[in-house]
Order: sequence, then structure tokens, then C-alpha cells
Amino acid sequence: MKTRFQPFKTNQASTLLAVALLAVIVGGALASYLLIVKDETMRGFRSQTWNTSLMAAEAGVEDALALVNKNEFTTNVFTNWINTAASQDNWKLVPSAANSKVFSMTRTLGAGANYVSTYTVYITCTVTNLNNGPIWIPTILSIGTVSNLYGPPAVRKVLVQTVADANVTGGLIAQTAMDFNGNNTMVDSFDSSDPLHSAWQTNLTFNGTNYGFYSFSNHTAEAVVGTDGSIIDVGNADIYGYVDTGPGGAVSIQKNGSVGDLNWVPTPGVQTTPTNHLRDDMNVVFSDAILPTPTNSYFPVNPTWLPVTYIPSGTNITVTNYVGTNAIASSSTYNYVINNNPLMPGTPTNMIYYEVNAQIPNLFVNASNVVLYVPSGASFGSQSALTLCTNSSIEIYSGDTFDTQNGTVNNFTQYAPPLRIFGLPGCTAITFGGNGMLTAWIYAPEASVNFNGGGSDSKNTYDIVGSFLVHDVQVNGHYNFHFDERLKWFLPPFRYVADNWQEVH
Repeated sequence: MKTRFQPFKTNQASTLLAVALLAVIVGGALASYLLIVKDETMRGFRSQTWNTSLMAAEAGVEDALALVNKNEFTTNVFTNWINTAASQDNWKLVPSAANSKVFSMTRTLGAGANYVSTYTVYITCTVTNLNNGPIWIPTILSIGTVSNLYGPPAVRKVLVQTVADANVTGGLIAQTAMDFNGNNTMVDSFDSSDPLHSAWQTNLTFNGTNYGFYSFSNHTAEAVVGTDGSIIDVGNADIYGYVDTGPGGAVSIQKNGSVGDLNWVPTPGVQTTPTNHLRDDMNVVFSDAILPTPTNSYFPVNPTWLPVTYIPSGTNITVTNYVGTNAIASSSTYNYVINNNPLMPGTPTNMIYYEVNAQIPNLFVNASNVVLYVPSGASFGSQSALTLCTNSSIEIYSGDTFDTQNGTVNNFTQYAPPLRIFGLPGCTAITFGGNGMLTAWIYAPEASVNFNGGGSDSKNTYDIVGSFLVHDVQVNGHYNFHFDERLKWFLPPFRYVADNWQEVH
């Protein structure tokens, strides 16, 4: 009998087992791959929502800064946003302590099939005493949230501490160009609040505080000649401080020009070590000046601009002022006079508003905390002047050209904060004639400023003291400019800016 062998059955079982095992391996690999892909997708989506939540929080910060700066550049009504109806801007007033105010708002930025992006932002304002008096300083907390279907929501928080900014960079600042075309021009600085860096005096005070005058023997090298544009022509000027353009800007300096610190000037050229005095990081806000709205307790129902009476030519006014320790008397003819009204004494928080509906040929001011609106600007003749007496202060808003011609601007306080000149959008030119002497802070972002003539060649020449922020500057002659460092801290703030920006948990 022959035995029959059937090896093919065993082979079939082995093949089936091998196929099954291969299917398990392939299926497991495919399942693992799908799990990896799903996990990668989840991680990517989570990362995207995490980043988006930070953008949502930063959007809340921007919204908050827009609210606190709703009255930006309106000087005396700068902080009024806190007293207006919060509901007008979709903000809610949150109950808080007596010495603080808290506002909040929640906004949805976007929503899709798998996510919703929102932010909730809080503005906490506390009273802080500055040189100009108490002011509400905001702190912003913004919480950005992105919820999704694939896990817990992504939440990130941004805390921003703001400061009140006077927008004073330091000296001569122009929006487009700066040209020193004259000879023997000097730009330097001093600090009227520091007895060591000014000619200190005790006869005069401003708002109860003593201050010092400019003196070359006490000067500093912190002035900034800058432009947001790209061109500065230093010429042969001596600049004790810095030259600053917009990014990638160009500076032209002639063989006798000098830029640097006290130990460098008048060495020709720009000092680069130990501190680089040539910069290209200028970034100044040139928002249009805004005419303030009259508001004071003397006209609580209908605050208004008071007319300034025109005085016919031939009226002489004699005024005695103190410069240093010397009393001087001057007698001049003025067509417009603003005197203190005992029934309406001006205070830093209760300004008195006046208006002249004609081009002023001259002006005499013997009053404190005055706001003057001159829609037609000013044009001084050779025998006319703008005179600001000691213990007086004024803000002038010019709606047209402000031209001193060959007249004079006498700020007998010799202190820039009491005389502030604002160029409204219609003020496109500010001109100073020969032998001008000015102590003021000027903000006129649409005005081309021209200096013609100037004082002697001596470094002791007073000429111009204060600070300028204007459209462009052309200097012809021998003018000297002295930036008062005190203006960085003393002038009323115009906006809130971020001083510290950090993510918190």
C-alpha cells in the first residue's frame, strides 16, 4: 500500500497565518500613523489657538489704548475720557475702590466651525500726582481666549502699565526736514529745575516752584535735533547732544559742524564713542493740534470764548518785570490786552478762554492760566510785540500764519512752560525775524518754521529757549537754541503710552 502525502494543506495554513499577521502589522502601522497624524493636527491646532489667544489679548490692549487716548492732544481736557459715559464706547464701569475707577469690555473677534476668539479687557485707573497735579493713570489687563472643540480653551493675559506722555523728545524736532543754513548756530540744553545746570534764581516762581535761567556756563549736552524724515543738514552748527533721523536717514555736516557731548564740541564731526551721537531711530507722533473746548466753573452752563477788546493805537502800557535780580520797566503800545480778572482768577484746573477774531498785531498778557484762540493768526510789525509778564501764563492756538516779522516775543518769565504756542492744521508757517528772543514751547505739526537773522556770534546769546515740534525747520543766521530738559516732565501730557508690556499668568 502506498502512503499519500498532502503537504499543500500545511502550506495553505501557513500562508493564511502569514497574511493575517501581515494584515495585523499593516493595520497597526496604519492606525499608529493615523494616531500620529491626529496628534500632530491637534498639536498644530492647539499651537495656533495658543498664538491666536495672545493676538486677541493684544487686540484688547489696543482697544483700551484707543479709549484712554480718545482726547489725545486736547491738552486741558486730556483726562476727560474718564468722566464721559462709558457706554458710548461699549465699556462698563465696574464697582471699585473710592480712589480708583475700573472699566471693562468683552468683544468677540471671530468664530469658525471649530473655534471662538474673544478678549475681555480691564482698565484700572488710579490717581497719581504729577508736576501738573493729580492725573488718572491707567493700567490695562487684557485676557485673550480662544475656545475650540479639541481641548480646553487657550487663555493668555497681557498686563500693560501706561504713563502720561508729553511728546517732548528734546529740542528741535521736525516731521520732515531740518536745515541749518546759517553760520555760528548752536544747539544745547540745560535743566531749569536743577540749580547745578541752570542759573538759579529765587525771585520768580511758576505755580509756587522756583526755576533757573539758561546759562552757557551751566549747560548740558542732552539736546536732540531730529526728524521723522530722512534729511538733516547740520551745516556748521555746534550741537551739544544728538542728531536723530528716521530709519536709514542721512545727515549732512560741513567741515566746521560738530555733534557730541561737552568734551567733544566744537571738535569737527560727529562723536561716535563712547556714545553714538548720530542716530536713526526717531519716532515721534505728530498728531494735529486740537482746539480745546472751553470749560470752567465761571460759566458752568455755557462755557464760552471771551472776546478780547481792541484798543485803538496810541495807548501805552508800562509794565515792570524782574529778570534775575534786576527790575526793568518797558512802555509799549498794544492793541490787545489780557489782564487778570479778580472775579475770574485762572488756575491750572480752571483756565480762562479768550478769542481774537482778527489777525493780532500785538498782545500784552498780564494774567495766569489763559487760553487764547487766534483763528487768523498773528503778524507783528517792527514796533510791536507779544509780551508775557512775570507770573503770567498762556496757551495760544493759532489757526493761521504766526509771523513775528521784526517784532519781539518777550516772555519776561524766561521760562518755557508759561508760553505755549499751538499751530492748528491751518497754521502752515511760523516765522521769526532778526534778533528774535523767545522762550516758549511750540507744537505746530503742519508749520514750516523759518528763523531769519538772529543774535550775535557769542555763545552767551540767549536767542531761543524751550522746545519745538513742527513740520520742518529752516535756520538762516546766527540763532542759538537751548532745550530745557524740564519740559520732558513738566508739560501737560497729551497721550498715554505703554511703559511696561508683559504677559502674566
